[in-house]
Amino acid sequence: MALIFIFLLYSQNLGAQEQSYFWDIKPDAELLVPYLKEALGEEAQRQVFTASELGNHLEARSLKTHACFSGVRKCGSPFSIVLEALQLAGVVRVERRNDGFYYALLDERKEVIKESLISNEEPKQAAYKLISTLFDATGTVVFISKPAGAEVRINDVVRGVTPFHVQLPVGEFQYTFSLNFFESEDARFSLKKGQIQTIEKTLKANLGNLKILDAPEGAEVLVNGARVGFSGEEIRLDPGLYTVEIRKEGYLSVFENIEIKSGEKLTKNIGLEGSNPFLRDVSSDAISHRKFVLRLGFEHGYQRATFQDARGSENGILLGLADGDGNLGSDFPIRRTLHTNGARLEFLYQLRNFGLSVASISLLSGNANHIALALDADGTTRDIAIITSSNRLQIRPFQLTYRRFYKNFVPTAELGLGVDFHWFNADVVGKDKQLSFSTSNAFWTLGLAGQYFVTNSLFGIARYSFQDYFASGPGADHQFSLGFGIAFGNLFGVDPEPPEQL
Repeated sequence: MALIFIFLLYSQNLGAQEQSYFWDIKPDAELLVPYLKEALGEEAQRQVFTASELGNHLEARSLKTHACFSGVRKCGSPFSIVLEALQLAGVVRVERRNDGFYYALLDERKEVIKESLISNEEPKQAAYKLISTLFDATGTVVFISKPAGAEVRINDVVRGVTPFHVQLPVGEFQYTFSLNFFESEDARFSLKKGQIQTIEKTLKANLGNLKILDAPEGAEVLVNGARVGFSGEEIRLDPGLYTVEIRKEGYLSVFENIEIKSGEKLTKNIGLEGSNPFLRDVSSDAISHRKFVLRLGFEHGYQRATFQDARGSENGILLGLADGDGNLGSDFPIRRTLHTNGARLEFLYQLRNFGLSVASISLLSGNANHIALALDADGTTRDIAIITSSNRLQIRPFQLTYRRFYKNFVPTAELGLGVDFHWFNADVVGKDKQLSFSTSNAFWTLGLAGQYFVTNSLFGIARYSFQDYFASGPGADHQFSLGFGIAFGNLFGVDPEPPEQL
């Protein structure tokens, strides 16, 4: 009653402000208060829910004597005078009942002008529904999608195609974006009174499916170099362009460019042909990372030589081959075929395609049975001798190499310079005497080789080398060699470690 008398003396000039209500919420319904404020949005600031909020409401207003006390107009009921003084349009009474939440809106005459029962709802949903029905409260939602054209369902009802906006009552809603070849997007949103909310989604394209058929069982499927599965399996890929490789040991790999579209199921029939069992798929990168190469092999050489100008161990003695009668003959110097066998050791620094021989040494020897003449410096025959043995040391200090890769077979070409040191022994006919002779000549060499890599480090090599001497006496030299080699990737600790697999 004290409040009534206070507001009989003072009142507020109403003006054109928005209507406010006092919320008479029973204790069993107080759990709705935070959700009611959430649903009202900014409008909640004008509503009075608690006694403390009523005090703040009074402090924010200047009070004046009510007009009815000065005879300007007729006074109404005490309830209406209090509401007018507080600038409240009415009272909202909320209580909980067995079958839900009941609310009633009372005007200044204390008459119920709107009431409803919100049944079987969770507190949040009940609060939003209460605000929606009580005030006919609405908000606006703008739907945008990338790409545009997506169908939007709200609570399972189609409401439009993006971009669009729609006005909805306050509350909680379930929405779904749907667009062909894109994954659906769904979620929930809450809409407050007077709110303008924007929901924007970037839709993710549906993955496509790739299946490889006709390939041998267990064939690997690689996409852009990465293994993603095996033949016969469904492989899910993002839409786009890809390079697909199908491979299996013992078969020739097949490469094919394909395009995967959103949501597409693509089937490719790709068979594999059997490969040469000696040719395996290897990574040339794994081989080329091993830059330091050591090779050792057996070498056989033959040469049509004259031994002319070989210098003997006794001063002035030069050697020349004779005919079967021990004469120089009209076609002197006579050429004879000389066969030698031995070992060849090489050390190279090899880049991917080009390389440089740091050292290449051949040590060869052979037996001979050729008649030769030991001549004085003036050409006079001193002795007739039979060459019994031949020894050679060949050093190639500078040799360039070039190689190509075909799986694990690597053909190689070589070009370089070298020096041949040749010494041999001869028994003098009719005398218990042996002569020694030696000669040295520079040559250029051209070689062709094939290397077969068992691993990225170990390989075998077969080679043919043609050596031609700058002097006319020795004649062309033909060298055939078989050997093996080993490659190192980090011999001196300055290069990165190479891959461990081919």
